[in-house]
Amino acid sequence: MYFGLLLIDEQLQLNQDLQELLAANEKKLASMFKGGTAAESDYYNVKAERLKVVQQATSLQAQRSALARMMMAFCGLEVTAPVRPVFSVVTESQQAGQRPELRAIDAQLRLADAQEKALNAKLMPKLGVFAQGFYGYPGYNLFEDMMNRRWSLNGMVGARLTWNIGALYTRKNDKEKINLQRSMYNVQRETFLFNNNLELIQQNENIERYRRLMADDEEIIALRSSIRKAAESKLSHGIIDVNDLVKEINNENAARVQRSIHEIEMLKEYYDQQFTMGK
Repeated sequence: MYFGLLLIDEQLQLNQDLQELLAANEKKLASMFKGGTAAESDYYNVKAERLKVVQQATSLQAQRSALARMMMAFCGLEVTAPVRPVFSVVTESQQAGQRPELRAIDAQLRLADAQEKALNAKLMPKLGVFAQGFYGYPGYNLFEDMMNRRWSLNGMVGARLTWNIGALYTRKNDKEKINLQRSMYNVQRETFLFNNNLELIQQNENIERYRRLMADDEEIIALRSSIRKAAESKLSHGIIDVNDLVKEINNENAARVQRSIHEIEMLKEYYDQQFTMGK
C-alpha cells in the first residue's frame, strides 16, 4: 500500500504534466482553427484526449484515497503525502545480524551453554560452612555444667563437604542431548544465513536490473520527447494530422510512466533488501 501510494502520486504528477501539454496543443489548435489552418475536428480530437486524461486523474485520485484510508486502518496513522525512502546499498558480504530469527537461535545456544554448565556443576562437591551459638544452660560442655550450674556462652563452627555422585549415571546421556541441541541450533543458523544470502543475491540483481532499465528509460524519454516536439512542428506546417500528434504525446507519457514504475519497483526492492538484512 505504501509503495502503491508512491506510484499513484508519481502517476498523478505525470498526468498533470500530460494535461498541461494537451491543453497547450489544444490552445494552439483553437488558434489555428480560427485562422483557417486547422479543421474543427482536429481541435475537438485534442480536447477529447485531454478530457480523457482528466478522467484518468479522477480514477487515480479515487485509488489514492482508498489506499490512504486502508493504510490509516492498518497503521493507525494519518496518511497525507508519503515520503520517498532513502536506502543504502547492501553488499552480499554483510550478515543479517539483526534478524529476530538469529537472535532467537543465539538465545537457544546460550541456553545450551547454561545447561552444560549446570550439568558440570552437579558433579562438583559442595562445601558448606556453618556456625551456631547460644547463651544459656546447659551448654555444649556437659561435664563443666555438671560441676558448675551457671549460664555460659556456647558456640560451634564447622564445615560440611558433600558430593552427590548420582549425576554420574546420567551425565553422558544428558551431555549428548545438549550437544545434539547445540548442533541442531547451529545447523538452523547456517541454513538461515545461507537462504538469507541467496535472497540478498537475488535482490541485488533485481536492483541492478532496474537501474539498467531506468538508464534506458531516460534515453527513451529523451527520444520520445524529441519525436513529440517534431510532431508538433509538423502539425503546425500541415505535414501530419492531429492523430499522429496525439499518438506521439501518448507514447512520450507512456515512457515516463514506465520509468516511474521501474523507479518505485526498485525502491520496493531496496526496502525488501533492508528487511532481509534486519535493518
